Amino acid sequence: AKTNERISQGNSKVDSLQSGLDGLKTELASTNIAVNRLGQSLDLAHEYVQGMSKGLHDTPKRVHGDGAPSPGRPMSARGGLRGGGGSSTGGYGGASTLPVIRH
Repeated sequence: AKTNERISQGNSKVDSLQSGLDGLKTELASTNIAVNRLGQSLDLAHEYVQGMSKGLHDTPKRVHGDGAPSPGRPMSARGGLRGGGGSSTGGYGGASTLPVIRH
C-alpha cells in the first residue's frame, strides 16, 4: 500500500513536470518567433544604416566629381566645408546659399 502511494505521488510529480515542460516548449516557440522578427528588423536597420553611410561617404564624389574636397577648402568634422564664406570671390555665403555650378 505504501509502495503504491509513492508510485502514485511519483507519477503525479512526473505529470506536473511534463505539463511544465510543455508550457516551456510553447513559450520557447513564441520567443523564437519574436527573436526571428527582431533579427529581421535589425538586418533591415543595418541595411539602412549601411546605405546612409555609403551615401554620406559618396557625397564629396558627387559634389566635387573626384571624391576630394575642393582645393583650399578642407572638409570640417561636421561634414561641411571650412573656409571663408560670403566673399565675392567664390565663398559660399550663408548656410542657406548654394554655389552656382556651371557646366
